Amino acid sequence: MYTASASSATTPTISFQNPGLIPLECITTFGLSAKDTANPIGQFGTGLKYAISIILRNGGSFTLYRGLTPHKFSLGQKQIRNQDITFIKMDSIELPFTTNLGKQWGMPLAFRELYSNNLDEGGFTQAGTIPPSPETTTISVTHQDFLTAFQERDTMFLPPCHLVYDQTSAVQCYLGETPTTFYKSIAIHTAALPYLYTYNITSPITLTEDRTVRYSSEITDAIWAHCITSTNATYIHKVLTASDSYQEGHMYIPSSLPNHVSTTFLQTLHSLSYKQIHNYYLRQLKEALLKGTQFSPVPITLSPVETIQLQRALTFLTQCNLITPDKYPHVCTSDLPCHTLGLAKDGQIYLNKTAFRQGTKMLAGTYLEEYLHLETGYADLTRELQNILIDTIITLGEQLQGEPL
Repeated sequence: MYTASASSATTPTISFQNPGLIPLECITTFGLSAKDTANPIGQFGTGLKYAISIILRNGGSFTLYRGLTPHKFSLGQKQIRNQDITFIKMDSIELPFTTNLGKQWGMPLAFRELYSNNLDEGGFTQAGTIPPSPETTTISVTHQDFLTAFQERDTMFLPPCHLVYDQTSAVQCYLGETPTTFYKSIAIHTAALPYLYTYNITSPITLTEDRTVRYSSEITDAIWAHCITSTNATYIHKVLTASDSYQEGHMYIPSSLPNHVSTTFLQTLHSLSYKQIHNYYLRQLKEALLKGTQFSPVPITLSPVETIQLQRALTFLTQCNLITPDKYPHVCTSDLPCHTLGLAKDGQIYLNKTAFRQGTKMLAGTYLEEYLHLETGYADLTRELQNILIDTIITLGEQLQGEPL
């Protein structure tokens, strides 16, 4: 869509020109939306009627050229049940709607409807008149408030000068913080907090008849579908580490993720510690992915005190005949959830730094539990693991007594 520059900022006339001849039924029939473009913004077959009603109700003029043939819209009066009704006329034809249509809408929304149609049809818009031509549909609107809406259209539509920063099949992502989300370049939702980026959703979204999003969860789903499939490491890192001052720091993760999760997303997520991730739902996703084949936590260097703690824990477990020293390699890391003290995976024992903070006894118990997972293959919270632990306690009692039961 090309938007021509305003040639005369003083005239209250705004013109739209779209390729092709509009079927007159699209003006006279409610619920009829017949557009050549796939997945258009306009879907309900009401926007043009709303715009005509709002413009005429507020004293503006509306003229439509179908090719070179003009159609002038005006108001008519009649009484129904002793009430004065103002209806819309196209030339001399009385149309089946009145000026009550869209009575809660102002002139900016009338402009939005016509400009949305213009985007759908691949036309152009300018301040001033556009000469009608064959095989085009040209609309001229005269009203000062309509001109103001045109001049302030960047508050309702994504400015065409924006350059795409990152793009997937779900979303176009632009630089710039904003609480506003766009759908096919039209603003459909304003959140309580700003997003780190400007998002223009291109995958299907359910809209209300006034072109706002019906289910805000669809915005969240689209943004995560974009992030999870993106290959832009800088963008992904910024989103995954977003503070709770931004929407990305709060958004839930949809239960069904895209079939394709990019390697860049997985690598970035795994490279981050839990302290770097403020979004609770992202932490849960990271924890779930620990069970996958992509898990590779970052080892840490222990402090002198932590080194002594680990040595004492391993010596104690060895002297009690609870473990075989060095049978399984261990990795100390801070890349586990804070409530996960340890993890047994791929023949290795992972010890969370949190376990060290809770004391040497807790550290020894954590090591023993993960050792038993690897030794027996039994999972957490199973009767088999419970039996092993009970048997171990009884065996220790036997050793203390010096004889078997």
